[in-house]
Amino acid sequence: AVYRLHRLNDVSAATELQRLGVGKAMQEDTDSEGGYMVPTGYLDEVQRIYNPGNLEIITRRLGMETKTVEIPDLDTDVSATWTPEEGAFTVSEPIIGKIQLTAKKLGATVTVSNELMQDARPYVTDFLDTLFREAMSREIDNQILNGTHSGVSPCSGVLTAACGYSVVMGTGLSNFSSITASHLSEMIAKLKASVLPGARFVMHPQVFHHIRTLRTTDGVPIFAQPGSQVSGTIYGFPYVLTDAAPSTSAPSTPFISFGNFRYFLIGDRMSLAIAL
Repeated sequence: AVYRLHRLNDVSAATELQRLGVGKAMQEDTDSEGGYMVPTGYLDEVQRIYNPGNLEIITRRLGMETKTVEIPDLDTDVSATWTPEEGAFTVSEPIIGKIQLTAKKLGATVTVSNELMQDARPYVTDFLDTLFREAMSREIDNQILNGTHSGVSPCSGVLTAACGYSVVMGTGLSNFSSITASHLSEMIAKLKASVLPGARFVMHPQVFHHIRTLRTTDGVPIFAQPGSQVSGTIYGFPYVLTDAAPSTSAPSTPFISFGNFRYFLIGDRMSLAIAL
């Protein structure tokens, strides 16, 4: 009767059990009453927050077949001048420099037993592959913004390089919340008109909060809300949020970048490889 009730869903078996005086049925909630017979179920996935970097996709990637690659770079452009009919043109020569990309190793190490790799579901190698890619992507974000080009740091970051195009908020303004719409407009004005198409703001979500609260004297937010299939913009320019940007106010701390990141070059010596 117990078998018919629980396995065959025969409701008449309940009446038969009562007639036989059986007052207690087997159940899986109690181990000794049948719980040991029921296996524990696991989903074939690991619940987590998707956490990649956001800046790598807006830069320009270049393949590297050797450890060092040098790229000719135009340091000084030619200039055009007006001249009289019989006058001589002013000599103008371009000055060529170079950009040097030197490969650095970026990786992570995890120790896993052979038994776990063979038996685990989801597969450990696939899971680690995803984690490694996201971790490397986040570190590339960090280098793009905060790299120091010293030690093992492969580059000078956008926020740490002395590029000469900084917008200073002013004496006594050391909090991120002190940023104004005028500061953002001045950042746009610092960039050459020829590279404005494709330019964007880059900042931490905490800083973006202050941007969303900025309003004109008429009370209109300077941040254009997304709508009608148009992405949100700041004065018509898109933005990218990244956790690699500074999130805590401090004096003399650059915290927003504006530029065309297609001019930021990343050399790719080899793709991600997992050594077992």
